[in-house]
Amino acid sequence: MALQRPLPVETLVPFDQVRSSETRAVLQDVDRQDSNNYSQSPDSQEDDDASGTEKPKRQKRSRACVACRNMKIRCLPVEGQEACNACSKVNRQCIMPGPPRKRQKTVHKVAELEKKINALTDALLAKQQQTDGAKVEAESPAKDAPTTSSSEPARTEDTSNTSRDSYHCAMIEQAFPSTTPTRYSTTCGAVTFEPLARDDYVDVVDRGDLTVESATKLFSFWRDRMCGTNPIVIFPPGADIQEIRKTRPMTFLAILTAASAVIQPSAQPALTIELNRQISERVLFHGDKSLDLIQAMLFNSQYYVRPRTARDMAFNHNIQAASVMALELGIGKRSKVVRSPEEEVEFCRTWLACYQSNITVTTILRLPSLVRFGPRVEECLETLSKSPYAAPSDKWLCATVGLARIAEEVSAAFDMDDPGAELKFTEPRIQHQLKCFQRQLRLWEKTVDVSIDPQGFVRHHAACINLYIHEIAIHQDHNVDDFRPAAHSLEERKQPEIVTAAHVEALSTLLTSSHQVLDTYLSLDSDCARTLSNLYIVWSSYAIMVLMKLHWIFNSPESKFGAVFLPDLRTNYYIDALLGRLSEISANGKNPCAAAFGFVFTKLKMWHLHRTGQLPDEEAGGGGGQDRASSILAQNTGEAIPSAKRMDIPGILGPTTSNDPPTATLPHQRPFTPGFMPGGNWNNVESAGHHQSGQNLNAAYDAASYGRTNWDQFNFSTEELDMFDIYMNNSGWMGYLL
Repeated sequence: MALQRPLPVETLVPFDQVRSSETRAVLQDVDRQDSNNYSQSPDSQEDDDASGTEKPKRQKRSRACVACRNMKIRCLPVEGQEACNACSKVNRQCIMPGPPRKRQKTVHKVAELEKKINALTDALLAKQQQTDGAKVEAESPAKDAPTTSSSEPARTEDTSNTSRDSYHCAMIEQAFPSTTPTRYSTTCGAVTFEPLARDDYVDVVDRGDLTVESATKLFSFWRDRMCGTNPIVIFPPGADIQEIRKTRPMTFLAILTAASAVIQPSAQPALTIELNRQISERVLFHGDKSLDLIQAMLFNSQYYVRPRTARDMAFNHNIQAASVMALELGIGKRSKVVRSPEEEVEFCRTWLACYQSNITVTTILRLPSLVRFGPRVEECLETLSKSPYAAPSDKWLCATVGLARIAEEVSAAFDMDDPGAELKFTEPRIQHQLKCFQRQLRLWEKTVDVSIDPQGFVRHHAACINLYIHEIAIHQDHNVDDFRPAAHSLEERKQPEIVTAAHVEALSTLLTSSHQVLDTYLSLDSDCARTLSNLYIVWSSYAIMVLMKLHWIFNSPESKFGAVFLPDLRTNYYIDALLGRLSEISANGKNPCAAAFGFVFTKLKMWHLHRTGQLPDEEAGGGGGQDRASSILAQNTGEAIPSAKRMDIPGILGPTTSNDPPTATLPHQRPFTPGFMPGGNWNNVESAGHHQSGQNLNAAYDAASYGRTNWDQFNFSTEELDMFDIYMNNSGWMGYLL
């Protein structure tokens, strides 16, 4: 009778239970019998089967031949032959495989590995002790004994003692050297990798990119001329610049970058690249979190200049990353942790800057806000208003936060970030909310301290928010996502069915506020305008777009407002004046943001003239090239912005003369349209008829050689104007401008 197999291991009593010595002996005997049973050869197994009393019904082979295994068929033996049935049919040699290999159990494999590890550990420990020289005699004899199978449990426990744990990592690395190529180990190795942002940062001064005198001059200029209008970062009057370099390296770099665009434009491109590279590496790659990074990102968003190699703008990324980091560090939450008064004031100022920046960018871009007004903002306002450690400029920051709260409430009440909302301007609820927001705005203007506003910025900011409040009056079916000029032709624009007093009042408020925003910005001198953040240029652009919108509403053939009043919009005058101011601000390579907006407004003006009928199609894209060139050159000339060539964008001509008519002109008397070309300056108009040979690209665009200029590329064609419409329709007015 065949040998009975023992019970599987799963059915036995677990080894961790208490057993007697007799039971353990029986289990060991069964284990040995089982291993002997499975280690015997096939021949012996066949003999055992044949020795039974019962003869099997069909003779079977214990193993299949090589051919049957390859063909995956049954290997049936033939009585009296060594070859199987399949091999005998095709007269093939029947080859049996070799003896089966004994399958090693996992327990035995683990035991052998433990033996090797124990032996290796002893060898490395002995080598380490020989190196020390003092611990050789202190070793116990047990560790010098040979490793045998009977001592396996002791060896396994010995590897977990304190002395071996201290050397474990080093021993494994020495015993098993890495076979990975060097170029992979040095790049991805977690042990040898040192994050750059966590090392001692070598700033632009230590690297020699900027001298100490230049850095001191830039920092002093920011503290004296720029800090008061944008007080998101404040340092004590007696703060040491060298100490700020060490403790706030990113904030210091952001300050140098913003100031360099005003007084040292040659250093601005390199500083911009360095600042954005450091912020992205530290925040996104290393995941660093610090007050220094928060302030640097907020400051960079206010004076953002896109690096030359960047594909798109990232000012909103800086604001959102700074806000999230402030929340993670606990700056944006009320806490019971006791801080010093100076630290608490710094945290409150930073969180108010996060709130104000979030509301501003979401108001302009029509996005949901990440940070909203809450108890923490109220607490920060109270702290800055009562703390003796607050700076005088903190009053202006608190004032702008109060204005941002009004803008946040307007956005929530009128669903400015939801194009799918259904709102009607004539609803009583809308009219009641308009009155409430107007009262809040007037109250805000009265509560602002006059001493902190020598330049009239309160008037400018109040007019901007007043535009935002009444913008709903010129929406078409609450089209906030596509607030854009000329979505349709003037004849196809949808007009309100009934002109009410609320419509007339709202449109009059929009007109007055637009003029107020532009007049305030244009009244600033160039030196002061250069030191302001990009927000002032953006709000001025917003006012221009509102004027264009009003122009199309009032001058539409189906407009019902023309019978009520015909106001003097002065759209063309303000476009020309703003272009002139932007060209002055960006002269000599200063303020790249103004140069970029000037280039866009140059295109926007020509597009506006074409859509309003002041620029005929044949003049925009066809007709005689020299005639159109002469008409442009004969009206006014200006100097191209020198920074346009550096920025690789077309230049913008200078301001118009004061004799230009402020109102809309006839098609044949249109105001001067600044030209744009890739670099180079215009010469005097007297030399317009003379041909002059040139050897470079600028000579082809010189006024003296206009006969060789392709004026069809110089101006907009009709197709390009239509394409401009598509861009404006898809992206919205602010999305295109930015």
